[in-house]
Amino acid sequence: MVAGGSNKQIKVFQVSGSTVTPLISHDVAGSPVSVDVLNGQLLAGLKNGSIVEMKDCMQQTATKENLIECHWDGETWGLTVVEEDGSNMFLTAGDDNRLFLFDMISRKVIGRGLVNLQPPKKKVYKKGAWKGGASSLGKFDFKWQSRALAYNHHLNHVAIARNDGSVSIREVEGIEQAQEGRGDVLDLNKEFRVL
Repeated sequence: MVAGGSNKQIKVFQVSGSTVTPLISHDVAGSPVSVDVLNGQLLAGLKNGSIVEMKDCMQQTATKENLIECHWDGETWGLTVVEEDGSNMFLTAGDDNRLFLFDMISRKVIGRGLVNLQPPKKKVYKKGAWKGGASSLGKFDFKWQSRALAYNHHLNHVAIARNDGSVSIREVEGIEQAQEGRGDVLDLNKEFRVL
């Protein structure tokens, strides 16, 4: 039997009659909301919008791979193609305070960052006193929501327009290496100006 909970763990149990014995616990990046196992291979849908695959989930050393990582709250407002020679990449940003660089060929996230680098705040509704930008279905306050993206390939800069009217300019280094699979996932949090 396999189960997941709000502690960001997937637990494997052995069931024998009315006896349930815990066997293995695997840490994952978000709270599991759905799990399925077939021939020792586990797929888990996590609350953070990602899907994780674990081969040999009955082993403590099971390998984990993120199959899908995506926006999980509110709308995705920002979308721009990254124009590099022969590139197959695009950037997205949304109401969940997340920024992603995707490679369309490998279907993987090769860069990740935050819309607002400050710790996020949830929306606070005061009767008759809504203050903020465009309406949103997201749970974060308007300062942590994106409304548009632009990429300048000459300077390797990303501009993120936020729902509070500010624009964050980021420097993106190593984009070619990330697309070729060399190096770690790009850090898209190198902010050098807020307008």
